[in-house]
Amino acid sequence: MPAITLEDDITITTFRPPSGFDPLIATASELEQHGFPARPDNPLFLKLYQRIFGRLGGRFKYVEPTFRISRDKPHDPPNRTSPSGIFTGDNWSGAVVQPPPGQSFRQVLGHWVVPNAHAPTPNPFLNSYWIGLDGFVPGANEVLQAGVDCFLFGGLSSFYLWHQWAPSAKVSVTNPTVSAGDLVVVSISAAPGAGATNATVYFANSRNKAQKVIFVLPAKRITQS
Repeated sequence: MPAITLEDDITITTFRPPSGFDPLIATASELEQHGFPARPDNPLFLKLYQRIFGRLGGRFKYVEPTFRISRDKPHDPPNRTSPSGIFTGDNWSGAVVQPPPGQSFRQVLGHWVVPNAHAPTPNPFLNSYWIGLDGFVPGANEVLQAGVDCFLFGGLSSFYLWHQWAPSAKVSVTNPTVSAGDLVVVSISAAPGAGATNATVYFANSRNKAQKVIFVLPAKRITQS
């Protein structure tokens, strides 16, 4: 499990599970040891977990990831609210789920086909698709998130994976690669939720070169949504 240290004191530990590793039958300790997200207890979420990792099983090679600090526009938390309860920010759009009072989320998982985006103007344009934990409540300055960015300029587009634990810097994953039309799986785990000091981020790409990568990101404290 090699450790990589980047600028801003960001340390990333990568994982390479053994050949034939099956997260659907592995023990909880084996999942943690090899960087996989824990299996959910909720039957509905467990069904989604089994469907996604059942689709991935036996089809992938592991890729040693490479990283760089990204100076693109960060995905900071939204910063404005209205009496109607509508939250706005200059680069957020989508759905938010809040935990029951006194509780916090520990894991989020998403999968989607990377869109073939087109810029509305000829100027540089950044389009992102991601999932995250925290960062929604006004005044929160921390958010743990990961996804896909698409940079568009002059009719050309480039795609890359990324993660960020704000207020630390955004980190681009320079290898493996991702392209429009790829089916990506992104998972973020941060036990015990509120107060967590490290997180596991999992990426899988099931259409481009059958590759996946897992790493853990020790970072700053994550607060409860």
